[in-house]
Amino acid sequence: MTDTHNPNRSPLMAKRSRQTRLDLIDEIDGHLAQLLALLVSIQADGLENFNTLATEHQDNLLWLAVRLTQEARAAIDQLPLATSAK
Repeated sequence: MTDTHNPNRSPLMAKRSRQTRLDLIDEIDGHLAQLLALLVSIQADGLENFNTLATEHQDNLLWLAVRLTQEARAAIDQLPLATSAK
């Protein structure tokens, strides 16, 4: 039985198990770029705009920041550990 048929593994985890190191680095880079864009948009002058949003929209933006961070962390956790050449 393959990973995609295992009810205990999500399709995302099965996909990640087939990704190369470079694929994972690209995924991490993408998540961090999205997170940076989101946070830049709600800092400084953007914070005033953020504060005028409905509570539901504020919660959704913050949830998005958490989700992007979690996805980047999950991709980092999938990276093979580097071994030093001696």
